[in-house]
Parts: sequence; structure tokens; C-alpha cells
Amino acid sequence: MSATFHFIVSGGIKVFKSNPDSGREHTVFVLSEGDVFDVLSLLNTKPHNVYWEALDTSEILKIYMNQMRDWINEYPVVRKAILYYLGNRMR
Repeated sequence: MSATFHFIVSGGIKVFKSNPDSGREHTVFVLSEGDVFDVLSLLNTKPHNVYWEALDTSEILKIYMNQMRDWINEYPVVRKAILYYLGNRMR
């Protein structure tokens, strides 16, 4: 199965980690329209253990990670938008 990069068109999702020993969940992000997710896999090829749950009816677009990386390399405007988004999320 190929990794995919996701754009939230509408609705919202919760990104969370789960501890299998305790069953406890830790919410990492609550994302909504205009957000993207699976950014860590975009930056490197290592998988990460997070789960996603729709908080309401949502429309999500996905693109294969290799295609997204190609777009970032080919189109400076895409690269700039991703870096700007990451900077804002880190703040």
C-alpha cells in the first residue's frame, strides 16, 4: 500500500496516538478545512503510528506521497506553501 498525503476540503478530523498497553489516547492535532495531514511522511519515508478519526462529515482529498514530492520539487509555489503551512503549525 502506498503512502498518501491528505488535504481537508471540509469537515474536521482528530489525529491521535494510542497506547496499546493502557488504551489511552493522546490527541496530537485537531484539523479542519484547509489543513493537510501526514506531513511527517512527506518529509521522510519513515511511517509513523498515528490514527485519524473524522469529527464530522468530512471531504478529504488524497494524493500519493511520491506525486506530492514530485510537485514540491517541480513547483516552487507548492514548496513555499508547504513550508509556510508547516511554520504556522509549529508556532
